Amino acid sequence: MKSPRLLRHVQARALMEIGRRADLEPGSPPVGKCPDYDFSAIHRFSAKGATLQTVPPYQKELKRAEQRWRDTQDFVRWPICFSKAKDFVRIKREAFAPVRRWIDQVALCVAAEVQRDYREFRIERGLLTYDDQIALALELTKHPKIGAKFGKNLFVSFSTKPRHRSTTVFAFCSN
Repeated sequence: MKSPRLLRHVQARALMEIGRRADLEPGSPPVGKCPDYDFSAIHRFSAKGATLQTVPPYQKELKRAEQRWRDTQDFVRWPICFSKAKDFVRIKREAFAPVRRWIDQVALCVAAEVQRDYREFRIERGLLTYDDQIALALELTKHPKIGAKFGKNLFVSFSTKPRHRSTTVFAFCSN
């Protein structure tokens, strides 16, 4: 796995589900470790009016989550913000942006690896699904000699299948 630190942000079950359901291409993992966070702007935000109902409880929950992050190696679910105050939402998004970008990149890389490994597991056991067959045919079209020679014939063959609405087939048809 690319980063055990990812599992502090994303549940393994969610990664497995992405790998099982999504049509992913292995991407480049982000360079470096998970960026440090700086939520000081969130904590400095002074709630007024209607935001008194949503912002202070969020700030309190965020402090708890930060403490757990520093003190343990456990999964940390960041609190959900119910505030719709534009100024606060903007500050919160900016504070979480570097961590979210890193999580997105690493999660997609890990999910693509899970998908690839699971497909290889099925292929080794002769348990190919229709989507596996399409993905393997798509790989063939990327081969310089085979793709040039059989690309159109493969297209005709696979475009007549009843399940032609999957993302993989559309990618295949557009090549």
